[in-house]
Amino acid sequence: MAEAGYPTVTASSWIGLIAPAKTPPAILAKISAEMDAVLHQPDVRARLIDYGIDPVGGKADQFQAFIKDELVRWGEVVKKGGVRVE
Repeated sequence: MAEAGYPTVTASSWIGLIAPAKTPPAILAKISAEMDAVLHQPDVRARLIDYGIDPVGGKADQFQAFIKDELVRWGEVVKKGGVRVE
C-alpha cells in the first residue's frame, strides 16, 4: 500500500463467525466460549500458527466492533481512492 501512495494503510485478512442479527445473546455467548476453547487447544493453536494464522478469539460484541471499525477504515480508503463500481 505504501508503494501505491498510501503509506499509513495496512491490510490484513481475517476470518470470523457471523450469526443472524436476531440470534439470542446467550447463543452468541455459547458459540464464542466454545470457539475460544477450540482456539486455545494447543494442537489447534499450533496448526493455525503453522498456517500463518494468528488465532485471536473473543466475544461477539468485540468482533462486531472490529467489523464496524473495518467498514469505516476501508470506506475511507475507497472514498480517498475515488473507487467506483462499474
